[in-house]
Amino acid sequence: SDQFNKLQSIEEKIDWTISRKRLELEDSLKKTLAVKRRMRIKVWNTVDGQSWQKGLGDLENKKEELEKEPETEINMLSNIEAVPKWTLHIEGMLLEVTKETLPKILETKRPFSSLITGLLIKVERPDELYPEPNFVEWQRRTNPTTPSPNEFSEFKFTRTGSERCQIRLAFHLDQFPQRLKLMPILGDVLDLKEASLSEIMDSIWRYVKKERLQDSMDKRQIKKDQKLACLFPPMCDKMPFHQLTDSVRRFIGMSEPVRIDYEIDVEEGCEGKAKYYDVEFSIEDPAKLHMMKVKESLDGQDQISKEIIALDEQIMESIAKLKEIKSKRDFYQDFSKDPISFIKRWINSQSEDLNELLGLEDDRKRSSDFYQNNDWIHEAIKVYQLREFNSKVVNSSTSSQQQQPLHSQHPHPLQHPNGSLGSINHAVGAGFGGLNSVVGHGINHNMNQIRR
Repeated sequence: SDQFNKLQSIEEKIDWTISRKRLELEDSLKKTLAVKRRMRIKVWNTVDGQSWQKGLGDLENKKEELEKEPETEINMLSNIEAVPKWTLHIEGMLLEVTKETLPKILETKRPFSSLITGLLIKVERPDELYPEPNFVEWQRRTNPTTPSPNEFSEFKFTRTGSERCQIRLAFHLDQFPQRLKLMPILGDVLDLKEASLSEIMDSIWRYVKKERLQDSMDKRQIKKDQKLACLFPPMCDKMPFHQLTDSVRRFIGMSEPVRIDYEIDVEEGCEGKAKYYDVEFSIEDPAKLHMMKVKESLDGQDQISKEIIALDEQIMESIAKLKEIKSKRDFYQDFSKDPISFIKRWINSQSEDLNELLGLEDDRKRSSDFYQNNDWIHEAIKVYQLREFNSKVVNSSTSSQQQQPLHSQHPHPLQHPNGSLGSINHAVGAGFGGLNSVVGHGINHNMNQIRR
């Protein structure tokens, strides 16, 4: 019907649009999608057991001591807890975007441990005065065989001490894409200090286009110049551009960590003081995860798409059943109107179909090549010819001997010019003629049998 045809045309347009959008999503997912964010690092310290804290604690404990009996035993735990100490707190988070730049895709909050790959802490104080180590290092595990560490949003570091001291912090950021540091020999040419590998290759390509270093005969080859000579092997004037990536890796390394200097304050009122440091941070576009989900839905991997595919299969099965039922209905309806003419037409159509099925080799059978290509036919013909020839020779010699009983009156049949030798030749000719007629009759007989 017209409505069904309209639905089919609409479905074709929708399928074409979905296919185009799927290709656009695949192309976008192949690109490096990164967005800039700001990471805020908060650093502060707390103290415990300091001299000014002991004075406040004694005033509060005097009332309790008067109510209790004097203790004769020494409490070693209280002495340990009385040792002055301080605790360094480090916290980091990604700042939320403002309302003006609020993305449509909500971002998942990431803990501080997922934003860095390593943390170094160094306490600037004499090692001989304090038994505890003044250097602490934390590295995030990246081995997939080991279990993932517990994520945390705050890092704590406790040491004994009652004096001010300097703390040096170094953070290795886990950015996307990974930032790399360029050596001066290459960084001066590209005017870059830190960049991702794709940005470095893009800068090299722009330099090649600007200086016209592409070979005129083969555009894939890059000619060496004085500034890019460090990327080329010795005694090599040309090099494919895709091989420059391996050469670039020799001149890049890990990016510099973020360094922060902080002073531990143990004076009264220091606990409420905190310092904040903002660092530019690059992360993977949060929309990529949403794009991957959309692509999965377009590919038919989600539950709704699977249900739609199952419904389409049911529709196709129903249409096939309707066509089968309609063909049966037309068959019986024509038979009921005129049974005799219908049966004749049906038999004729079946005969034509049978002829089409069995008549595929008719053209080949009518030609002599069909029989010449069979080795057994050639062997049968040779055997038949030899058998007929021998029988004709025997019959001719027998008949000549019966016509001439006396040998003395007539020469030998083979010596007479017009004798049995002529009969033999006549018999051989007759034999070949009979052979041709028999073979022809046999071939025609076989052809009639095949046609039947």
